[in-house]
Amino acid sequence: VLLTSAELAAAAVVQQELPAALAGCPAAAAAEGGGPVHVSRTTPCTLWRLPAHCTVPALQPGRDRVGRAQRGQLCWLLPQDAAVADSHWAYRSSTSQVQLELQIRTLPCVGVREDGQLVSWILCNAYGAMSSLFTLPEYRGRGYAKAAVQALAAHLRATRPFTPPFVEIVDGNTASEQLFVHLGFECVGRTLYANLQPANDTHES
Repeated sequence: VLLTSAELAAAAVVQQELPAALAGCPAAAAAEGGGPVHVSRTTPCTLWRLPAHCTVPALQPGRDRVGRAQRGQLCWLLPQDAAVADSHWAYRSSTSQVQLELQIRTLPCVGVREDGQLVSWILCNAYGAMSSLFTLPEYRGRGYAKAAVQALAAHLRATRPFTPPFVEIVDGNTASEQLFVHLGFECVGRTLYANLQPANDTHES
């Protein structure tokens, strides 16, 4: 669930009122399996968008190799990749792997494999944002995250020309901010991400 406010200074009020606002919300209940939900965490973010005048390489998963010595193979994520993505996700819960698998099955999600191992990935979420960018620590600095973002951005531009590629970046994630600025993304606002869980689910890592 994404709440956008003109001034994030009101976030404290939003955080207090959000659980009540979601109580009985059919969409929120459906998102977590049809039962009651609670807000386990709210996270302030900045919203970044790729302007129309910025070009991105037409990288294609399944075709292009990337990174040092071209050792990385761009690929579309497979449902079984959800387990790896979930194990490194900051919002992991007892239902998050199922959520990520659904995203991979139904939305464009790009990864990079090296010697067959998934080492970097970026997903597209239900409301169209690029999300969950991650590279295994031992494979960072090889250009894999940059290539994955470029490939997904190129695909999104080609398939939904009236909606520019966009991403939310958690406050304080300077590495991601620097990457997206380098790729031409511009900060256009602020958002508040609300992480929902079933009311009886206390697992979150």
